Amino acid sequence: MNQRIVRVFTVAAMLGVAACGDDGPVATGDELTQAEVEALSNLIVSSGFEGTADLPTIAAAVVEGPQAVPFSYSGEVDATVQCSLGGTVRVHGTASVEGDDEEMWYDVRYNVEQNHSSCVEIGETGQQFTLNSESLVMNVLANISAAEGAESFDFDGSVTGWVDWSAEERTGGCQVSINYEASLTETTITASSWGNICGVEFSQDFTYGNVG
Repeated sequence: MNQRIVRVFTVAAMLGVAACGDDGPVATGDELTQAEVEALSNLIVSSGFEGTADLPTIAAAVVEGPQAVPFSYSGEVDATVQCSLGGTVRVHGTASVEGDDEEMWYDVRYNVEQNHSSCVEIGETGQQFTLNSESLVMNVLANISAAEGAESFDFDGSVTGWVDWSAEERTGGCQVSINYEASLTETTITASSWGNICGVEFSQDFTYGNVG
């Protein structure tokens, strides 16, 4: 079960999008292209999932042995993850897990903040981004059915706040609100993402077959 839950959030790290907030500027500094917006949003989402990847294992350790009746776990999350090319991202907040080992269902919820500190990553465009942020808020809810022969995962999430970025000789800052939803079975992932970042809007649908 733990590996399955972690797999859900690994998949979700591929799915990112941003939407601007209601107050203040949506962007400062240099402009981003739509391709750069998509790459930046994916990096923000993936860094949040990396910081919370150990939660299911921690929650399972609290409960000794299979539980015929629903169990629950809630607690604080506080992890600092090294970025690929330097810097860190701290993820901290609250998390909860509810489940039933007999009925094979699990609900996982995160409400955390991301703090990037000179976090350097490579985006899908091949560009090197350096990120700094003080309070990107990330919420995730996953509903998991792990019954043998009928495994399925449904999840949705969001990230809101502000991030400062630099890439090559360009710099800027962006209002961010990332939204996505997806379903995962043994063979297929279907997902939708939509919104904008730095005022650049887009909407995407994904279908991936033969997931292994």
